Amino acid sequence: MIAAATVLAAAAVALTLVFTLGGHATTAGRAVPSADTSGAVVNAFIALETARYNAPSATVDSAPQPNAAAYARVSCKQDLAEMRNDGSGPPPPSPPVGPLRFTFAIVNITPTKDSRLVLRLARTVVATQDVGDGLFYVQKESGAWKVCGLFSDTEPPDPSAGGGSAGSGGSGQPSPSDNGSGAGAGSAPAQTVANGPRGFLDGVVQAINQGLVGTAAQAVCLGDPGSLNVVEGWISAHDQVAVQSLDTIAASGTTPARLQVTPPGQASATYTAAVQPSGSVQGGPCLAQIQQS
Repeated sequence: MIAAATVLAAAAVALTLVFTLGGHATTAGRAVPSADTSGAVVNAFIALETARYNAPSATVDSAPQPNAAAYARVSCKQDLAEMRNDGSGPPPPSPPVGPLRFTFAIVNITPTKDSRLVLRLARTVVATQDVGDGLFYVQKESGAWKVCGLFSDTEPPDPSAGGGSAGSGGSGQPSPSDNGSGAGAGSAPAQTVANGPRGFLDGVVQAINQGLVGTAAQAVCLGDPGSLNVVEGWISAHDQVAVQSLDTIAASGTTPARLQVTPPGQASATYTAAVQPSGSVQGGPCLAQIQQS
């Protein structure tokens, strides 16, 4: 799950790309109970993120790289390793200096089947009230709660996309005991036998309409920058997308689809697309060949 940034396929870049900005939204934040040890870690993580995104060197489009030493007590091993490999920035000031440009709030916390939690954070640009959406795991490592997901290959899949549930064993994410090895699969909507191409496509459309750039972008087939640009354009313009039709699966396994796209205050347009059985960042189904009819 971070910036009004585009997550370009399999790039394992820092939270600036994992936290995706949507449009204007109202998000009811809530505090984590201080008595909950996982809540204490989450609150400490939010404090660090608030300081990082409000650092003097931060802008509306980017923030300094997270600092491994500063995040050592709250971040998972894999995130800390990636911070060091990608060049940790200076530790964020605490508390932030000057008026806040960004605020963070908890949207919800969802338990998974493997004893982790999926944390959804909203990051609001104070000046414009644009709200970003970020997903993180809260998991135990060596008996202590840690937050994981500062990088695109460690963020959880979206529990609300494609009908799947995070931590169900099909996400491709490393388990809590193996968090220091292997890369996560990203957050593209997952296809299962139960939901099929329609469930996958519904999940992509939902991500687009909610402004979840990272989730939607990782659902686009690798090697199809044209389709990626179209999807990002829809999100940037706050267009609303609906599934108009989905044809029968062709012999190749590809499922042709038609999408209705409605820009704010304008007439709808029809786009054709194809749901392919594989080719996404996580190796599962993906959306390709998007073009206006």
